[in-house]
Amino acid sequence: EGQTLAPVAGTTATTVTAKDGKTARILLLTQAQAMHLTRTHLWGADRLVLSNAEVALDGDKLVVTGRDPSDLSISLYPAPEKGLMLGGKTLAGTPDGLFTKYTIRLPAVSVPLEVKQIKQAGPARTLVMGPARKPPVPTEPTDADFDAAAVWQVTLPPESTQNTSVHKVFVKVDYVGDVARAYIGDKFVEDDFYSGIPWEMGMKRFQPEVAEKGLTIKILPLRKDSPVWLEKQAIPTFDANGEALAVRSITAVPLYQVDVEAQR
Repeated sequence: EGQTLAPVAGTTATTVTAKDGKTARILLLTQAQAMHLTRTHLWGADRLVLSNAEVALDGDKLVVTGRDPSDLSISLYPAPEKGLMLGGKTLAGTPDGLFTKYTIRLPAVSVPLEVKQIKQAGPARTLVMGPARKPPVPTEPTDADFDAAAVWQVTLPPESTQNTSVHKVFVKVDYVGDVARAYIGDKFVEDDFYSGIPWEMGMKRFQPEVAEKGLTIKILPLRKDSPVWLEKQAIPTFDANGEALAVRSITAVPLYQVDVEAQR
């Protein structure tokens, strides 16, 4: 009371003193920091964990997961008195305002895919409108519709899931079309309706079959007269037949994971 505060968003707390002499610290975070802050009970105390990666508890371990191996760092408040361990080695901490920052960087892992288009698409499917919604929207394509789909065969290297720092591998399909399906052999495993956002599939749940048989991607052309709503940036360029189908890329995206423990 009676103090003028000028707190700055970041990791440094502002200290205020009441008339009775009691003090309190106010931590003002940026919006981005607030979105990546976790409050949890860890290693015998309530702690704040700040990280661009995802964090979760597994017993007495802090599990850190992310796609950028150069930025798996965590900041803790308060820091454990005896410090942290990663892979049996001491993890050095540096002051970061109220927090202590522990820098975690891993070597990037490349997962090359072998991608081959094995079939061109036939004419776009005949649209059948569903009666259950107003305005009506096209019904889902049938198995017979996918007989005329464009087809890509994707082969993953056998070692793609053997690196200990890689928790999962996603296959990312950046495409334009109507509907896409993924198969392992003749088994249908997942589908995606085009929205302009690349389609991602985690491969861990499909092991070992996907390593043995590969992944088959089938995509139907999108018709210009299809009454589906798309964001402006997702509306494709249609060809002379009023159809759009393209695969910009099919790539592998590793998800990295490490376990952090407190020193005893």
